[in-house]
Amino acid sequence: MPFSATASVGTLVPMWIMISGPYRSGARTPAEAAFNLEVLNRAAAEVFRLGHLPLIGVNRALGVIAAAGEESYEEFMMPLSLGLAERCDAILRIGGASSGADREVERFRARGLPVFTSVDAIAGFRPAGGVAIDHVALLVRSVEAASAPADRLGFPVGKIESFEAEGTRECYVGDWSHTGRLLLLEAAGEGPYRRALKERGPGLHHVALRVGDLDRYLAGLAGSGWYLLPRAFETLRDSGTIWLARPGVPLLVEVNRGDVPAGEPVVSRVEIPAPGERIAALRAPGLVASSDGGAWLTSGGRRFGVEELTRA
Repeated sequence: MPFSATASVGTLVPMWIMISGPYRSGARTPAEAAFNLEVLNRAAAEVFRLGHLPLIGVNRALGVIAAAGEESYEEFMMPLSLGLAERCDAILRIGGASSGADREVERFRARGLPVFTSVDAIAGFRPAGGVAIDHVALLVRSVEAASAPADRLGFPVGKIESFEAEGTRECYVGDWSHTGRLLLLEAAGEGPYRRALKERGPGLHHVALRVGDLDRYLAGLAGSGWYLLPRAFETLRDSGTIWLARPGVPLLVEVNRGDVPAGEPVVSRVEIPAPGERIAALRAPGLVASSDGGAWLTSGGRRFGVEELTRA
């Protein structure tokens, strides 16, 4: 039986993920088919490193075909691949045109199971009840100026909104279907954001998490050294949100109650200049301690320095 694709708070439950794409499709020679299979196996290695179990229909079938004879290719390849599809929790569809891969995808869509088109999407996926990065907030001098480098991430840049009570002008990169959205914050008026800008300059302001079971998540933080900001109980009552802080960690953590979207993350990894045990206590996949003392974001497989995105 495959692993269940449900998760308790802070726990990544492995999924059986089918890796699907062209093998013979578009290949003019055996060498090109072998290259296509290598691409599938490389993706499988990345999926395995995320903590899941990758499976490839071609790998399953080729040994049987070799034993039965090359003339049995059509007899075994698709039936064994589709049989494997029935046993998996999700599928990663990569590469170009392939009618066989499309048939595998249809099996998952018919059962309402996740269909991923990138490894980053798998990294950002958390079933209901899990923990994921909701957004990463950067404090900038000008939202308009910061929107230009942010646009390079390849996700839609939203409209700029003003919040007089907070003293900010704000803009999201990525829509509501994405996890790990980027939030650009401009300190437009007096208040805590302008004070933070004067004291520390532009940079990483806070990371927001989304959790399925907030009460259970908070219980798990006992003894970790993270503490609630004074207004936490008020914000919890009004909006299902709390704020955390920790000495030695140069940012705040916002925690929101709610299900986690399954969309591709804008930011899949956040590296924070802080001791590893303090970041690990948050149990948020993709949130890690920086190894070089800098603040870094990974989006679409590319690593960006926070300073690069906020210097404008």
